[in-house]
Amino acid sequence: MSLRKNHKFILNKDRTNTKTIILVIFPQVKGTLIDQKFKNNEKLLFSVNGSIIDESTYQIQRIDQIINNKRQFKLPNLGNIILSRSSLTFNISNIPEFVISLKEFKEEGSLKNFVKDNRNNNLYEIFVIIQDYSNLYLRIDTPEYPLAIINKKNVAIIGLGSGGSLIALHLAKSGIGNLTLIDGDIIMDHNIVRHICSLKDVGRYKTLAVKDYILDRVPTIKITTVEKPFSRENKNIEDFFDSLLAKVDLLVSATGDNIMNESINEFCYKRNIPIIFAGAFEKIIGGIMIRIDPRKKSICYRCIYKKYGNETIFQKPQIIDKNYIKNYGRDVKDMLTQPGLGIDIDLITLPTIKFILSTLLEEKDIDESFKSDIYYWFNKNIHGQKVETFVLYREDRMLEKIPDCHICSKIISKGN
Repeated sequence: MSLRKNHKFILNKDRTNTKTIILVIFPQVKGTLIDQKFKNNEKLLFSVNGSIIDESTYQIQRIDQIINNKRQFKLPNLGNIILSRSSLTFNISNIPEFVISLKEFKEEGSLKNFVKDNRNNNLYEIFVIIQDYSNLYLRIDTPEYPLAIINKKNVAIIGLGSGGSLIALHLAKSGIGNLTLIDGDIIMDHNIVRHICSLKDVGRYKTLAVKDYILDRVPTIKITTVEKPFSRENKNIEDFFDSLLAKVDLLVSATGDNIMNESINEFCYKRNIPIIFAGAFEKIIGGIMIRIDPRKKSICYRCIYKKYGNETIFQKPQIIDKNYIKNYGRDVKDMLTQPGLGIDIDLITLPTIKFILSTLLEEKDIDESFKSDIYYWFNKNIHGQKVETFVLYREDRMLEKIPDCHICSKIISKGN
């Protein structure tokens, strides 16, 4: 079998009477086969369990040693593998038998061979992909990107809707080592057009659906889920979240709920946990991201969103005459009929992900892309205002703290 390690594989579609088969071997399978101990050069027989995709891609997801011909499978049985001291013999359904050197199987990431089926005179081009996840971050593990630092970070996300789910996905793809996902909601059919999950997930908790979606793409990440909303309604619940979030490096709020954001703000400020709030303005006219860092004694969320009568409104942005950045809070009817495409949410979310990564690296003086703590932008033109759409504006002014704010003006440390 000829080697094609770390090379781009090009299928030979033009070959007459040639059928291309791609065989993907999952890491657990590889681990089992190469860890076997041999005695007297005995041969070991394993059943092959997995899936066939598009009649051309075979995924070997697990194997079981056959003992006394007793088999119990949940996945379809695709055939078997005979393991000897020097080779692996593959007997897979609908594919002619072929052999791989055990040495190549241990050392290479991909192999290719041509096997002729004497029964029908067809030629099979068999490409074997041997997964071990060692190349998972190959495209981003460069001197310019400190993957080793990011991989040690622990981020918690509260709110796994259209914004929070995308944040979780891209943080995982960026190399974050640990994620904690917190949300008590389930997936509904109206969520799908702006969410990373699918109709197959309707009725599932958002946390669990997002976790599975991520692990299908980044299986090495550690994910903790909590299927209930963030709350501080009593000491037991607050103690639970206190323990859960004790080791997080950063908390992200994508709840779209002003009241919950105020609670998150106070909880994290007293525990010196940096927070990033991200969300859309009313009617998704635009979006905002706010960084609160109690370690630097920065202004808190409560002071940024001041109360004016029954409304909670952001301190007036410097680039517009009127305040369009109103209370996050919306009733259920508004949430269901809220205008805005998924791309409108993504335009708000994607800069937030870069904001998060920059914040995590800032303490090491590696990334200072975001000098300010507040950024906002607009998805559509606002009548009478000279603002450009899709431009990231930063708030350069020093916003005023509320003089008697019990959170950031008079810091109350936990336990005091």
